[in-house]
Amino acid sequence: MELSMDWDAPVAPKPKLAEKTTRKAGDALRKKADALQVKIDHQMRPMTQNPTRKRTQEYQQRLRDGGVLEVTQVILRALADQQDDGTIIAELAKVKTSTEVDMLRFWQRGGYPVASPDDNEWVAKSKQTDRKRLTRLGLTSINVLTKAVASIKALESVPANPERDRVQEIERLELALVGVPIPGFFPTPAGTADKLATYLDVEAGMYVIDPSAGKGDLLEAVLRRRPSAAASGVEVSRQLADIAVLKGLDVICGDAFEQRSLRESFDLVIMNPPFEQSIDAAHVRAAYELLKPCGRMVAIMSEGVFFKSGRVCEQFRDWLESVDGRTVEKLPSGWMTGPGALRQTGVSARIVVIDKGSM
Repeated sequence: MELSMDWDAPVAPKPKLAEKTTRKAGDALRKKADALQVKIDHQMRPMTQNPTRKRTQEYQQRLRDGGVLEVTQVILRALADQQDDGTIIAELAKVKTSTEVDMLRFWQRGGYPVASPDDNEWVAKSKQTDRKRLTRLGLTSINVLTKAVASIKALESVPANPERDRVQEIERLELALVGVPIPGFFPTPAGTADKLATYLDVEAGMYVIDPSAGKGDLLEAVLRRRPSAAASGVEVSRQLADIAVLKGLDVICGDAFEQRSLRESFDLVIMNPPFEQSIDAAHVRAAYELLKPCGRMVAIMSEGVFFKSGRVCEQFRDWLESVDGRTVEKLPSGWMTGPGALRQTGVSARIVVIDKGSM
């Protein structure tokens, strides 16, 4: 039996390997993007040391470095997608690593000077290692390099995340307060603020005020415990009040004790007043006037007020006894130190509760 061959019949084309190759390239880029997450998480980790000005600056630089890595990760994933669907341009087709992506990003930001297009030289001055990388990528003329750089820039957009941006801006503004001399400003650490809030019996329809709200730490504690609470605050520092407002808190800039319209307007008062020269005694007495009959005040006060001699402290102790105020808890040593304390102090303090009578 003979086999006949039809030489004129069309020859079946060989299987194309392009799709398989680009898919492999896309998977490799995606794997490198995923691997960056460990570095990103490391850079974005919370600050665990006491916040000094130097440490704060180092922490903020670490966050910026993490942001750079996040953009690189976004670009690698975008390149992977383009490799998968075959839309990647020739100028970026050979990009394989985060180092190559960063090289083009820095170039795009003017990190390395390049020659004039008229010279048709792709680089005037650069590191020899970058010359080798660009050659391997096929970017051997200024025109080709310019196109590659512009294409990388087009991929830089990190997906919009307004809530993340808001939280990061709040953290940036709070850390900028480290080392800034704001009279009487010692924000309450979250743990202590939560403890203070437990002494408020917030019920529906009650109004809560922090008359020295700072950047809103105590109001946040109230809302963590009772999210529906009608909590507001007044703060004399515009800088601090603006941070509280950015947090979404109902805080105005002003002096609560000079606004007569606030007298006997609130069911509950929560506060951590300034301690300098026993001024907390005057603040607590003034805040008492903001309470409605049968209202309650919970305040942090310095230990000094309770043992110092002198007219101010002695009169306060007499007044506190007359309104049936009481100490419910002494705060532990170091309550205003550690990573959670934006401003460090070793002052001893206690929690005082005052229940106003029906009058």
